[in-house]
Amino acid sequence: MHKKNTLFFLLFCAVHTVFAQTSVDSLIRLLPKIVRDSNEVNLRNQISQKLTETNSNQALIYAHQAKMLSKQIGFTRGSVQALNNLSWIYYRQSDYAQAFDYATQALKLGEQIHDYQEVGRALSNIAAIYNEQKEYRLSIDYFEKALQAFEKMNDKAGLTRSLNNLAFTAYKAELYQSALGYGEKALQNSKEIGNQYYEAFALRTIGDVYAKKNKYAEALSRWTVAAEISKKIYNNSLLAAIWVRMGKAYQEKKSYTEAIGFFKKAIDIGENYGYKSEKAQAYQQLSQVYQIVGDFKQGFDYQQKYLTLHDSIFNEQNSQKIALLQTQFESERKQAEIQLLKRDKKLQESEIDNQRLILLSLVGGFSTILIVSVLFWWRSRERGKANVLLNKQKAEIMEQAEKLNRLNELKNTILSIVSHDLRSPLAALKNTIDVLDFGDVSANEWENVKTEFSKQLGMLDFTLNNLLLWAKSQMQGESTQKKVIDLQAMADNKVILFQPLAKQKKIQLLNEIPASAHAYADANQIKIVFRNLIANAVKFTKEGGTITISSYSENGHITVAVKDTGKGLSKEQVEKLFDNQKPMITRGTAGEKGSGLGLILSKDFLQKNNGEIWAESEVGKGSTFYFTLPTK
Repeated sequence: MHKKNTLFFLLFCAVHTVFAQTSVDSLIRLLPKIVRDSNEVNLRNQISQKLTETNSNQALIYAHQAKMLSKQIGFTRGSVQALNNLSWIYYRQSDYAQAFDYATQALKLGEQIHDYQEVGRALSNIAAIYNEQKEYRLSIDYFEKALQAFEKMNDKAGLTRSLNNLAFTAYKAELYQSALGYGEKALQNSKEIGNQYYEAFALRTIGDVYAKKNKYAEALSRWTVAAEISKKIYNNSLLAAIWVRMGKAYQEKKSYTEAIGFFKKAIDIGENYGYKSEKAQAYQQLSQVYQIVGDFKQGFDYQQKYLTLHDSIFNEQNSQKIALLQTQFESERKQAEIQLLKRDKKLQESEIDNQRLILLSLVGGFSTILIVSVLFWWRSRERGKANVLLNKQKAEIMEQAEKLNRLNELKNTILSIVSHDLRSPLAALKNTIDVLDFGDVSANEWENVKTEFSKQLGMLDFTLNNLLLWAKSQMQGESTQKKVIDLQAMADNKVILFQPLAKQKKIQLLNEIPASAHAYADANQIKIVFRNLIANAVKFTKEGGTITISSYSENGHITVAVKDTGKGLSKEQVEKLFDNQKPMITRGTAGEKGSGLGLILSKDFLQKNNGEIWAESEVGKGSTFYFTLPTK
């Protein structure tokens, strides 16, 4: 959200002020007087552009009307403008899937008619969407392409916008020298064409670079000028972003009174105009400043406001990312279908040609029957080859579509786990630590808190390791290196690792695997299997219980069993244990939380080593998890 608010005006064609409504009203009054032709399309597109930042829903109506009328009268340039307007409006409304779809349509149509100004707009819209998804390298590539398009048209305003966008994106990509170079060029061009908004934006980006280099005096001097310009042109979005930056700079300089003043002004303007990202940043910084100056109550209050607003923004962005990925997937699938239809059409045309040839040959008389027969046979053989090739290509396309679906499911699972099992607990822990560090807490109480934090962070670290290993495995990045491994020594190592946790719950942890137990498998992957099974057993075994690790060999395989006297599982729960689409999330006997990935990861690694895994359990009596591996 913040990146969008800091970038969006540069991509739009004109800078809007509070005086724009008068211009819009006069344009709307012209509509009944205009003949229904390209002039009406241009007028509706112009109205849509002017309404985008003041009434986006009304802007959508005019853009759609321009698009429909352009199609009816065959006005291609009007269609491209309408598509670009729709893309930008949806981007401003955070509907990135729709924005991406309309931008790609505009780009394709603009290139067909060589309208490089609209091509530049479409490329800039796509770059902005990639910027929002933190794909900065891709964003820079598209902004540079937009720059080239505007150069072909000698569009100085477009050139300046692109230079500003490149400076801002390079800064976010941590390419600070490039950002400074682009920013200085944009500042010079802005002054030459007399555009104050572009000048303010360039100054803000240059200030960002100096702040990153801890040169706060240089940064503040640029931001102060940029803020004055923003006030003059009534650009509240840019003004709020600059005030947040100035507050941070004064905070770094330990000028806390000035910092608080700028943060509160940013909050006021954010509340008045709906700038969520600037409000969230100001809340977070105020929480830190108030804690530093000893006002812990206000510090805690602002931290809670920040967490609430930040969670709301995070959830919105997650939904938008999923929708955008789905749109990109649909776009790729449509392209595959188009290619398939083209091949089908070529095959049909080939069959029609064949029929014509046969008819002409029959008119020539019986003497040509032999020739016709030979030609028919040859055509049939070629058609057969084409069918074989077409079926092969269809199969390849379906396989690619299935891979994309699997990657999409993997992405959704990872986002869900990060959102629910990692992000929120870590945020809560950090918040509490921040407040406790400044509070009046006894040494004994602090030790108890640190012990609990260590336990919680340990569980989060365990979950994160499983998540990363599983994701790497699913994306085919994990190689299997098989060799003869000592199962008793491997189990001993993990028993030692989990002994402290077992002692806390007074659990007896026994390794009864004999010294002769060996398997032929990847050592690192089987260590992870042992780790996950023993961790689960400790988690779900009640205080005073027993965990036993044993093995037996038969028919060239060895079977390992991890048995506990825990709370057990129902038949329905056992059936869901290894479902990699919906990992089963449960809590242990001491409230320990897991992601459900450990068993899925173990199953994946065992399958790669020609092994199997299953479980037997009864509620109230405990569980036994078995896995097999080849011995050679």
